[in-house]
Amino acid sequence: MKNITIISILIILLCSCSTVDSQLDIALDMAGSNSVELQKVLKRYKDEDPEKYEAACFLISNMPFHGSYKGKDLKKYYKYFEEYSKLPFSKKVQELIDSLKKADGDFDISQLSYQKDITHIDSAFLTNHIDFAFKVWREKPWCKNVDFNSFCEYILPYRIGDEPLSCWREDIYNKYNPIVEKLSKDMDDPKVVAQILLDSLCTGKYHHTSLFPSGPHIGPDVLKWKSGSCREFTDAMIYVLRSLGIPCGVDRTILLGDNNASHFWNFIIDKNKETYYTNLPYDIIWRKAIKYNTTKAKVYRVTFGMNFKIYDELKGYENIHPNFRFPLFKDVTDIYIGDKNRNVSFDAPSCYAV
Repeated sequence: MKNITIISILIILLCSCSTVDSQLDIALDMAGSNSVELQKVLKRYKDEDPEKYEAACFLISNMPFHGSYKGKDLKKYYKYFEEYSKLPFSKKVQELIDSLKKADGDFDISQLSYQKDITHIDSAFLTNHIDFAFKVWREKPWCKNVDFNSFCEYILPYRIGDEPLSCWREDIYNKYNPIVEKLSKDMDDPKVVAQILLDSLCTGKYHHTSLFPSGPHIGPDVLKWKSGSCREFTDAMIYVLRSLGIPCGVDRTILLGDNNASHFWNFIIDKNKETYYTNLPYDIIWRKAIKYNTTKAKVYRVTFGMNFKIYDELKGYENIHPNFRFPLFKDVTDIYIGDKNRNVSFDAPSCYAV
């Protein structure tokens, strides 16, 4: 509750700010003693590269809304994914779950502590991510139509969710770039490169399950283990795509139109700024978003930057669903539904009618 209160106050302050500089100042104040490390990054780029400076401002300004979980029980959680990746397909996942619970005890995310990025990220880590992201964005021909704002949201971020921090870009780039360089002919279109990478990722077998206990994102190891739910499969794709400079991310429905479940999938943006989607490991090609045939529901695009517009619209309400308290997403329903999208308005009291 204390963390939620602090972040709520921060959002209110940021919403009242009229400039990016003001948001940055508040974030640096939240960093406490760690602001020294973040200031090193800002000073370096302000002197040598204006675009990198703006990118660093974007990351640092939004850092208070991001973090990761720590604790010895993370190993217990990772064990589900690692062991399931080794399990013969003839074996049932529930047998594995029961075995791990018996051996290690139940896992619960409350057993972990939460660490905010703004108070812990150092200058070396941040410059490593920024420098390599810019290297790819500026060198690869398929990045020439990726504008700066799209780069910041869909290539630059150093994390996907709440996974442990790691310098993952260069290792993944070195593994997959030779594949792209060998096969790509239409080098100016991110979609062509994304298809080559999807083909590569589809070669291995995936162990799918949604039965594991609820926990944080597991990080780049998803590429090694190839096990978990749709969340893990989308994460794997993002690591590979972003390391090669493909603007991409996660689109999701909080609740499907025909059952009580959420769903995640990958999207990319092509050279014409159109959205394409895929569902790893079941889809083998990228399709236009308008052709997505899942039961229609509201679709949200996960962002690194806070959506202050949504927050400002909802801040006057007392009861807000947890998904909307700190909206790190934007509504992209119209991209998937097109002219079938509708706006429905009703007064607040009717929401509480029994």
